[in-house]
Amino acid sequence: VCHGPKQCSGRPVCPVCGTPLENKGWLPRTLMTVIGFITWKRKVWRCPKGCKTGQIAPFDSELGLKPNQRTGTELKQTACVLAVFLPFNIAALLLKILLGQECQAKNQKFRHDMI
Repeated sequence: VCHGPKQCSGRPVCPVCGTPLENKGWLPRTLMTVIGFITWKRKVWRCPKGCKTGQIAPFDSELGLKPNQRTGTELKQTACVLAVFLPFNIAALLLKILLGQECQAKNQKFRHDMI
């Protein structure tokens, strides 16, 4: 895990072709959590040969985050528990009051990225 620009050593390799990855620099990542939005910067890599691996961010993997994940696991679990035991309107209101997070109705379900 990298703790700053000077402390990162080693270059990951492309999982498709095995070529050392190209450094894209320190890019921000934002996650909606039970304590609000958290943003941090992490080192991001890509294959110089253009393999379809997308961006590779080892720190995201260390945190157990999936590509394009925008919601933390604890917030997803809380939203699911509320959705199972309460009508949508009450669950949405409690989520907003308790955690300060708002969910939007889509056919009376939590947004796709919340589940």
